Amino acid sequence: GGVNIPVSMERLTSDVVRWCADNPDELVLLLHSELAYEDSSTAYDDNGNLAGISAMEGVYSSLGVPYLECGDVYGITVGEAMKLAVLPTGGYALALDGHDQYASFCGKSNWIESQLVTCYPYGMNSTVRCTNPSNSVPMQMLKDYTLASANSDATDDYSTLGPPADLEAHPFNEIQALWQVDGKSAAAGLAHLSSLLEDNRRSHVNKEMVDMIWKGEFHSISLFAVDNVELNGNALLSVLRNACGQSDIDACGMEVAKPKMSYVHYLRIMGWALATVVVATLTWRGSVEWRRRIQERGISGLGEDLVQSCGAMT
Repeated sequence: GGVNIPVSMERLTSDVVRWCADNPDELVLLLHSELAYEDSSTAYDDNGNLAGISAMEGVYSSLGVPYLECGDVYGITVGEAMKLAVLPTGGYALALDGHDQYASFCGKSNWIESQLVTCYPYGMNSTVRCTNPSNSVPMQMLKDYTLASANSDATDDYSTLGPPADLEAHPFNEIQALWQVDGKSAAAGLAHLSSLLEDNRRSHVNKEMVDMIWKGEFHSISLFAVDNVELNGNALLSVLRNACGQSDIDACGMEVAKPKMSYVHYLRIMGWALATVVVATLTWRGSVEWRRRIQERGISGLGEDLVQSCGAMT
């Protein structure tokens, strides 16, 4: 069932507004979906308006965030969307949904339960898993899923992968470039002492997606969903912005150098840090012992030692 998260919408939106002020060149989209009510009697307020939509309008209005319907962004450019999304405190943010009873998503999610690709497609006892470098089956399955989401014929059938046909109602097409989770894959991940972030890191899935975008394998991209954006996130941003057709720049796609991607796991960093501490400790202890010997024998004794050492060397 549902899980209650003890964080108000006002607080979440305030965090977004604050982030936008700190990153004034970025556009943030707040995309709703699956709005739920306690029961059907709470769906409308006393004025006959949809209670959920009215509540969100109040929150966004108080924080200066524009709240629009899906059709309001149909056919416009990112630059035009930014003009609609100007915040009074700086930056750009835009809240979007269908303004219906469920605050429907302004796009096609390409989430088909029977076709979802997990890191462990055959369960915990199989060697076929995304973290196994000698097995490419899960990665190829995910690539096929993402390519079908972007490159198949346009359709409004939510049981079929592909971009939406009715772009006025659903102006966005989501490409889910991440490992999905079901009961079996969650159990398999725990059995392998892994997690979503570890599966993402060890499978190099974000790096693979950077390569696919850079090579122009996706016919069109509007929303690109990934996990663990801290890993190769800047590279993803670079290739998405430089994809042909995304801007008026002369060079695009593979004409622009692919970003260099590297990652050092925190355990390796800890190992380097530990080695540094050990060397520093040994050096410090050696210097302490040297000073102690000087104090015990005196400078004259030390001088005799040095003379004897020099004589032995000559």
